Amino acid sequence: MDRVYAFNGSNTILLRAIDVENARTNYEPSHILIHAASVYHFDIHDPTRTMLNPAPPDDASKSILFPTVPAFYDSLIDTYHEPPLQTFNRNFIGWLRTAMGYLSLYTVSDKGVRVRGGKLIPSCGRALQEAKEENRPYLSRKFFSLPNLDHGASTYERDLIKARRWYVTTLALPHGFSGVLFSEREGIVYKSRPAARFPWLRPKPVPSRSELIQCVSLFRIHR
Repeated sequence: MDRVYAFNGSNTILLRAIDVENARTNYEPSHILIHAASVYHFDIHDPTRTMLNPAPPDDASKSILFPTVPAFYDSLIDTYHEPPLQTFNRNFIGWLRTAMGYLSLYTVSDKGVRVRGGKLIPSCGRALQEAKEENRPYLSRKFFSLPNLDHGASTYERDLIKARRWYVTTLALPHGFSGVLFSEREGIVYKSRPAARFPWLRPKPVPSRSELIQCVSLFRIHR
């Protein structure tokens, strides 16, 4: 029993089969990783992000909780951008991308089809809308088969969206007055939103791009 390289220094434990060849012959796992839920940024105490197996194989496993599809996507995207040891391990990143590909192909797509008539099919649309705000641009590119940003640019884009939320909360600005929206084909788009929830207040200016960029630095220090 030892620790796998990608998680060296963490609490993750790697269990190896005693007889690896026999395990492979019987289609059993040759190794199992035991992680804390926090490794994948998953909150097991949030009932909106978990679900039961609708067809459990036996009574002993019917109470086991699984992530919902949007929560599964969020977990993979969160971990891709914020790995457990803050290092870029290519094998681990490759596994995350593969897991996301399988999730898209076998769970939300219609036999591999995610877009019809220029629009996402309903299952993909629901997954996108229920994903975290900061993860939607990345997931949208995947669904529309658009070119990926490199890891650094994608991380910065994601931090920019989170920083906007932090900026609004820290300065107590009503959410109706500022926003960072995304376009599937254009990336981040800066727009002001109607202040319907706060009609008695004078709208404050939308944070400029330079203000938000400065905010990213502050956000990364305080997060």
